[in-house]
Amino acid sequence: SEQTNDQIKYRVTHTVNERIRILRILNPEALKDNSKYLQAEVEVLLDNDDRGDLSLLHDEAQLTRKMFEKFVELQTRYNETVRFNQDVVKELSMDRDGLWRAIGLWKTYMTQMAIQKEKILQEQITEIVKNYFIKNGKTVTNEPIRVNFDELPKPVQDELNLLTQRFQADTDTMGGGPYPFQRLLQLKGHETRLDFFKKLVKIQQHRLMAQEMLRNFEREKNKRRGERKRRKRGKRGGGGGGEDGDSSSQ
Repeated sequence: SEQTNDQIKYRVTHTVNERIRILRILNPEALKDNSKYLQAEVEVLLDNDDRGDLSLLHDEAQLTRKMFEKFVELQTRYNETVRFNQDVVKELSMDRDGLWRAIGLWKTYMTQMAIQKEKILQEQITEIVKNYFIKNGKTVTNEPIRVNFDELPKPVQDELNLLTQRFQADTDTMGGGPYPFQRLLQLKGHETRLDFFKKLVKIQQHRLMAQEMLRNFEREKNKRRGERKRRKRGKRGGGGGGEDGDSSSQ
């Protein structure tokens, strides 16, 4: 790619189905030289149930797959911006290799979710700072706003800190970040890994359902508010019509 100025590129797909522990790097100089492959001495980590009968986990695997499918259905129903392709998920199995594939898809999904939330956070921060500038008579253009946090008044700083704290809380609740995936790598057996992955999916399933309940509550509240306003307008209109009738009879 570098030699042809991006005219020729190769896309390589790797299938990784074993875990390893790096014991030592054999050619550390390759870390600074892209022309060489990095070589390492490693230890292959086998699951403690590597020779176990996975058919005993058939019911648990089926439950996990169905939970995954249900989560994807909810994503589509609630029109989530970041969501899985239903066809891809239906092809998944939850055997040893299939679970690793599902974990890879899940990691990509969580990464995209984190990117989306960070984008929303940046938009909210920009809006707060922009409103502060406008309120204080400063010129605001379409160019990115650059300002030192310490130069902002404390109320604005507090508002920005609150936004950041909410973002961090949302990310933690979402189960994002490297921790869950590092934990999945370190778990020593397929059974424990399957159980932990199922819990990750369940957390997201509950999050979606809670969000939809909140949206329904807000919609119902707005609907009732609109009905009250219409009734008030109707009462005012009815009273006006009565007065017109009295004046015409005189």
